[in-house]
Amino acid sequence: MHTHTRSDGSPDWSPSPRYPDPVIRVIDASFDALRLPLAKIERAIVDTTHHTEWMFHCAESRELERFGDEGSVLYNRTHNPWPVWDRDVVLEANVTHSLDDLTVLISFHNVKSSAYPTPERVVRMPRLAGFYRLHKRSDTQTEVTYQVEADPRGSLPRW
Repeated sequence: MHTHTRSDGSPDWSPSPRYPDPVIRVIDASFDALRLPLAKIERAIVDTTHHTEWMFHCAESRELERFGDEGSVLYNRTHNPWPVWDRDVVLEANVTHSLDDLTVLISFHNVKSSAYPTPERVVRMPRLAGFYRLHKRSDTQTEVTYQVEADPRGSLPRW
């Protein structure tokens, strides 16, 4: 397993080589072989009703719109400790299966939307984009790659 984390286990956000602006933060993690079938991991990722149970600091997640079996518009809010306000984002997410069904790509990016207004004391992130890449190693093992780039906006302490 390879992850970018701090010594306390929290994600280590660093400037992206593609976006040298220090405001853009990046998380990049790879897990060589999770002992779970690909389909089970895919279901967990696309099931917004359970995001708050496994997504880091996810305070709220809901599907706002679905288009077919492969795409949706989602709302996510991330909890932050005082005095930092929570961050939220409206995302379009798409699921793509390889022809041989050995790889699934779940990509997402922020979209401008009035479908879910920004709550009070919450900052809407102007940029969030990333993906989960799942690759079937065997019937019971899956390689997972996760990457996200975010502009959390607002007044934040240096990380």
